[in-house]
Amino acid sequence: MTVLHSEVLRGLVVTALRNANTLAADRVFAPRDWPVNSKDMPCLLVADEREESRSRGAVGFPALHTTAIITVDGRVEGVDEVAVKADLATLRSQIKTAVLTSYEIVRQVEQIAAVRSQVAVSAETKKHVGELRMEFAFSYPEDFEPVVTDELQGVDVHVDMIAPFDATGTYPDPPFPDAVQPAPRTSGPDGRDEGRLTFDFP
Repeated sequence: MTVLHSEVLRGLVVTALRNANTLAADRVFAPRDWPVNSKDMPCLLVADEREESRSRGAVGFPALHTTAIITVDGRVEGVDEVAVKADLATLRSQIKTAVLTSYEIVRQVEQIAAVRSQVAVSAETKKHVGELRMEFAFSYPEDFEPVVTDELQGVDVHVDMIAPFDATGTYPDPPFPDAVQPAPRTSGPDGRDEGRLTFDFP
């Protein structure tokens, strides 16, 4: 069974951002509803918001193509709008580079299907606050193979040959009843258990 949970991807994104020396430094938090104060900014909040899985076709077991959306929210604070927008632009570039160049992330997924971003700046307090949201769409296959709980305890091998055969005989409880030709017959199997091996597993 090959399964990559979006929570795993979220953790890899957090690690990549903490190691990238962005403006947020080590202030990279998950989950996203972490309380943020002025002393915490700049900071990054990472969440695994949603995922969608589609079938890859009938292959005998559930085989899916999954796309997980990991969001990175950046928060910055500055004395004016120009400074805040400059920090947001820097942060966006740093986040994108950190995630897209992370070997640990790239090796886990089939592709990074999309990257989206948007920014907003507000001046409701004495200082301007800027917010950046980036969405990374990670696509990867997931295979859910059935779990076999019954233990194999042994194997019985029976032989009912096509030739030689008994043209007229009828034998009770043949090992392969659907294969037995009715008498009189011109070929086997004839219903005889002509050979048998039994394997018992410990």
